[in-house]
Amino acid sequence: LEHSDLSTMIKSDDGSVLPESAWGQWGKLFDAAGKKIGKIMAMADNGLMEKAMRDAGFINVEVKNFKMPTSPWPKDPKQKEIGLYYYAAISSDVEGVMQYMFANVLGWTQEQIAVFAAYARRELKDMSIHGYVRWKVAYGQKPE
Repeated sequence: LEHSDLSTMIKSDDGSVLPESAWGQWGKLFDAAGKKIGKIMAMADNGLMEKAMRDAGFINVEVKNFKMPTSPWPKDPKQKEIGLYYYAAISSDVEGVMQYMFANVLGWTQEQIAVFAAYARRELKDMSIHGYVRWKVAYGQKPE
């Protein structure tokens, strides 16, 4: 069995994702909305994936973590391409990604969502911001 998931937290190794920035707040807001409706949004962050697999009886459970750039900022060509795909996916509909959790759960207005989305898009376009999300893969074997 293999299970993969993204972290909700946007991080940077060089401090370029500031805590008060849109991307610095992104995961915290999603996690807060999830808690409000009783859902875990940070499955990749809390060890739940591999724990659930072990609890279900899987053996040889392994975990791999990958950094997925949020834009094409990396110098490495493969990482740059991955970042470009992430950028294309998220920047094309930031408001859509935010809509349910921010409007229906957190109570934000459409204007608040539009403003936050504009900040998020601006940060995505800034190649001096070296953001990434952690992509976690957990896999294990069914016992004989």
